[in-house]
Order: sequence, then C-alpha cells, then structure tokens
Amino acid sequence: MNKNVLMGIRFDEPFAKKFRNFCKSHHLLMSSFVEEIIKNKIAEMQEDDEDIATYEANLTEPTISHEEMKKILKKRGVNV
Repeated sequence: MNKNVLMGIRFDEPFAKKFRNFCKSHHLLMSSFVEEIIKNKIAEMQEDDEDIATYEANLTEPTISHEEMKKILKKRGVNV
C-alpha cells in the first residue's frame, strides 16, 4: 500500500470557498477530488506526449498521411 504524503496548494480565497462548498455539497473529500483530477490530467498529458511522439515518428516514416495524423491530434485537442 502506498504511503500518503502531505502536499500544500494555495488557492485564492473566493475559489477556495467555492471549492470547499462544492465538495461539501457533493459529499466529496477535497483531497481525493484533487488527487483524481491530477491523476487524470497527468494521464491525459502523457497520452498527448505519446501522440506527439507518434506524429513526429510518422514525419520520417509515415504509415498514415501527415494531414490524417493532424486531424487525429486535433480531435484530441493536441496542437501541433
């Protein structure tokens, strides 16, 4: 089992209040909510990195056209 580590984060006061109220009204633990969002964002960014690597590899050894790959990346929200 992984050990929990305390990490601090600062929010501006209006957002902190809004976030606290949101979590309370939706019966969410703030730490679990933030952890899940960060995990998802990291996974998304890693996928983007892999897509860009694939895109760059296809520039030298294309298996699909350059324009086709650009369309795929654009659908995923990756700007190349």
